[in-house]
Amino acid sequence: MEIIDVVNNNGCTALTIASSRNLTEISKQLIDMGAYIDRQDKKLCTPLIYACREGNRLLVDYLICKGADINVEDGEGDTALIKACAKGYSEIALLLIDKGAEVNHQNHIGNSPFMYACAFIFASQNGHKKVVELFLNKDININCKDIENCTAFLAAAKNGHKEILQVLDRMGANIELRDNELNNALMLACKKGYKSIVEYLTKRGIDINLKNSKEWSALMLATNNDYKEIVTYLIEHGA
Repeated sequence: MEIIDVVNNNGCTALTIASSRNLTEISKQLIDMGAYIDRQDKKLCTPLIYACREGNRLLVDYLICKGADINVEDGEGDTALIKACAKGYSEIALLLIDKGAEVNHQNHIGNSPFMYACAFIFASQNGHKKVVELFLNKDININCKDIENCTAFLAAAKNGHKEILQVLDRMGANIELRDNELNNALMLACKKGYKSIVEYLTKRGIDINLKNSKEWSALMLATNNDYKEIVTYLIEHGA
């Protein structure tokens, strides 16, 4: 092993440490000096994975140009793309996808880059929306589930992201799917008081009277959380 690739007790090389600390110029110098760019530390993280986690667009681009493996998994099954999506780094995600990153890969808890992107959508952060829309043009499994049987559509309902919920609906997401506790999107929205989502789902024809594994309906969940406007709305629409 060359001196430049000597590892410490955590399996980290100088390049690993530099990339994990956003030291762009030092990282580039080490790469130019011949440092192994796909070295994995004890967490199985590579310099590219660290650069994506830190949102270092310049270093990510440089590593890719130098041939870094885009689809390496760390110890949690996360790829560079999952790290970027989990933090909402849209430019990095777009770059990785453009370079061939695997968009349907799921980590050890069943989450894919697409699901992370949806979970972190906010109306004011258009960059996240661009990532999701790009996924939808990449033959994505729009109904993929995590270990709790939560889909991107369910996650959007649970977190109040109406805009992305509508995008997913237009692209063919199954609005009737339920999670491990048999909650559908309407129940999840009622739990959190997202009235506009409740209205949207009701108009879309979702079953308003289903019950989850605890025998709670959407109306019961809204009542329990004292969301009076939602309770009134549901009753007016047949609950």
